[in-house]
Amino acid sequence: MLIGTVAGQESPGQVVQFDKWVTQTSSEGGFTVKFPARPSTKQLSRSSGTVEIIRHVIAMDTKQNRHFEVNYVDLKGGSANPDALRRAGLDGFVNALVEQGGQLLSRTKINQGLCAGE
Repeated sequence: MLIGTVAGQESPGQVVQFDKWVTQTSSEGGFTVKFPARPSTKQLSRSSGTVEIIRHVIAMDTKQNRHFEVNYVDLKGGSANPDALRRAGLDGFVNALVEQGGQLLSRTKINQGLCAGE
């Protein structure tokens, strides 16, 4: 599961440009991403039932009041049931964000073509 966010507050008409972007590669996550400056990295671990959830966070804040963040989750152990692993990963991700002051506004099952999720 890979999630990326960019957030910021800006005044009307204000455009912020970043001159030099820093490439961050995650060999474990299998991706490369660019940030406007060197990001920090951390791992947060928790358990949901028999599944260990390791959330990898790569993030940075700019002087222009912008926040850049990429998260991905590794699921270890527990069930070989894909639905149970997906549920544990989603629950762990939501719980971690709520612990940091986030709020879950809704949880609804959705379908997009042949893909289903929530």
